[in-house]
Amino acid sequence: MTTFSTVIGLSPLIFETAVGLERLSPLGIVAGSGLLVGTFMTMIVVPVVYSSIDSATQGLSCLLARQKADMAEE
Repeated sequence: MTTFSTVIGLSPLIFETAVGLERLSPLGIVAGSGLLVGTFMTMIVVPVVYSSIDSATQGLSCLLARQKADMAEE
């Protein structure tokens, strides 16, 4: 929520066309897009990667336990 309100607050800077202030427009674009990308990474990408690694670890430990049990039977 904070990210979106900040991006909305930066929108006048992003869309500024006044003479002399147009050089600040890239600053607003970079700040707004950086906030959006950082929020997306934090809220979506990091949990998905963590969950994938956790699932792979559980699958690997189950596989190793099964192989250990098979070797003990022989």
